Amino acid sequence: MREGPSLATLGRVAPTLCLVGLLGGAAGAAPPDAEALFVDRDYLTAAAVFEARYAADGEPTTLRFAALSWTGAGEVERAEGAWRRLLALRPRGPLAAEARAALARLRADHYGEIIVRCTPGEARVEVIPTAGGRPVRGACPGVSATVRAGWHQVTVRAPGWSAQIEQVLVRPGSSRELVVTLARPAPASALGIDAREGASLVR
Repeated sequence: MREGPSLATLGRVAPTLCLVGLLGGAAGAAPPDAEALFVDRDYLTAAAVFEARYAADGEPTTLRFAALSWTGAGEVERAEGAWRRLLALRPRGPLAAEARAALARLRADHYGEIIVRCTPGEARVEVIPTAGGRPVRGACPGVSATVRAGWHQVTVRAPGWSAQIEQVLVRPGSSRELVVTLARPAPASALGIDAREGASLVR
């Protein structure tokens, strides 16, 4: 059974697909020439046209060109999705080796690994890409995840401990390790606060 574009993908490309539909549906107008768009390096529009064509014809070659177009447009997640759909469609087909190689290149060029080692054991870890994206959450003593290259905000927190927030740069094809040891918050007396009376002792 052929797998079409996901609802999430269609939602993201809806504006471009609407334009494609208007161009193709105009009276006497020929459908957009996806191949010409691809050659002209209008990869984003070409990808939308190829996706629309694939939804109609179900040809693996059409999906391949959609994946190549998404890659050329720098739409990494969409390119990955298209290559994975192609691989799921024909896991032993003639395009399977190309799909696997393309996925490996995308991983090497756009992803890295972040490793967070932390104490105490009950602490929770949250990794958020500063450019936006899906956060990674886990627990100590360690979290390891493949993430998009770029800056990430790492937060480690636990009840009764002072939270720690770090900014970490993950480079493509590399691994970045962060070691975090939480500290207990300073007692009230050290801050100059009389805990019994709630009055400041600072003069």
